[in-house]
Amino acid sequence: MEQFVELILWEQVRLDCKYPKEDNNNGYTYGLEFADEFGEIIDIQWFKNNKERFEFVKQHDLTIIND
Repeated sequence: MEQFVELILWEQVRLDCKYPKEDNNNGYTYGLEFADEFGEIIDIQWFKNNKERFEFVKQHDLTIIND
């Protein structure tokens, strides 16, 4: 089954959720939102850098839907 993900950044999540400016998500700033077949978010995974994130995408053969 094909797994869809959206690329997200902690800074945007922080602003959207009105978290304090000093909240840096422990340095995990590059994220993936996993979506079901209806586009509903079912999970989020965070990475320390963009390289780790894209290695994970490639390793798990994920489909990015907002590149």
